[in-house]
Amino acid sequence: MSGEQVMDLTPWSGIVKGKVPGQRFGFIVATSPHQEADVFFHANTCRGGDATFDALESGDAVYFLTMNTEKGLKAIGVEPIRIGATPTGEVVK
Repeated sequence: MSGEQVMDLTPWSGIVKGKVPGQRFGFIVATSPHQEADVFFHANTCRGGDATFDALESGDAVYFLTMNTEKGLKAIGVEPIRIGATPTGEVVK
């Protein structure tokens, strides 16, 4: 099927590669659970919306889910990794 979008419900982790200046998107270098890949993300796909997007900086570690699109992998539900937290935000002691 052309244009089909498939969501992967496996939590991924990665490092913010950077955001495009003046735009509301950027790229993440995914480090797991699959081989390294550049993944597109947009401010409106961040948990917490613009506030989360604005706070992210190059080098920050993040959790996210992915969706395969016609243009490649897109991250959704992007959230910063907090020490001791799981992809669901649960804090592990």
